[in-house]
Amino acid sequence: MKKLIFFDGGKETFIDFSQERELVYWSTVLNVKPESIKSAARACCSNEVSQITAYLKQSNRK
Repeated sequence: MKKLIFFDGGKETFIDFSQERELVYWSTVLNVKPESIKSAARACCSNEVSQITAYLKQSNRK
C-alpha cells in the first residue's frame, strides 16, 4: 500500500487541471497517480487541494 503524504498549507490552494504540470506536481506531492487526483476531484466536486486530500485520506482508510 502506498503511503499518502498530505499537504496542509493553511490556505486554500486549487489545482488547475488544464495545466498538466500542476497535476504532475500535486501527484508527486501527494504520492498518488494523476488519475487518482482527477477521480478524487470529481468525487468531491472540488479542485481545492484540502478537499481532494481529505477525500484521498478517507478512501485510503477503506
